[in-house]
Amino acid sequence: MDDKLFKKMNEDGVIVITSALNSESANSIIMTLLNFASTPNKEIQLFVSSSTHDYTNTMAIYDVIKSLPNPISTYCIGSVSGCAVLLLTLGNKGKRYILKNSEITLGELYGIVGTGSNQQTEVELLSKDVSYKEQVFESIIVENTNLSADETKELCSKSTTFNSNEAVAHGFVDKELE
Repeated sequence: MDDKLFKKMNEDGVIVITSALNSESANSIIMTLLNFASTPNKEIQLFVSSSTHDYTNTMAIYDVIKSLPNPISTYCIGSVSGCAVLLLTLGNKGKRYILKNSEITLGELYGIVGTGSNQQTEVELLSKDVSYKEQVFESIIVENTNLSADETKELCSKSTTFNSNEAVAHGFVDKELE
C-alpha cells in the first residue's frame, strides 16, 4: 500500500486487517490504536477480512481496543473467520457492519496439533491451553452476540458460515450495508 495513503487512513482512524495476524502486524495495529487514546472522541473504524488463527496477537489487539475510550466501528469485508471474528464483534453496539456479500465463519480455533513427541505431559498441557483459549473465545462470542453458550459451543464445534443476513440475525454485527 502507498505509504501516504496508509498514513492518511491511520490519521483518519481507519485500520484495515486483510491478512492473518503475526507479531509484526499486530504490533503495528496496536501502536496505531494506542495513538488514538490521546484523542478519545476520534472514532476508530476497523475493517476486517481475515482468517487469522493467531489467538495471542488477536487477543492483544482485542484487549487494547477494549481499553480505549474511543468509539469503535467494525466492518466485515469479504470473509472473517477464526480469531478475527472476535475483532469484528467488539465494535460499539449499533456500529458493527457487514457488507452484503461478506460472510462470517465460526469453527474450531485449533485443529489437531502435533507436539513433535508423544510425551503425555506435553499433550496434556497443550490440551489444557487449547481448552482455556476456546472457553475465552466462546465467552466473548456469547457476550457480543445473540448466541447462548450452548449454541456457541455447538457452532464452534463444527464449521458454520453465516451470510450477511444471518450474521445480523445472530448478533455478530448490527447492520448490513448495501
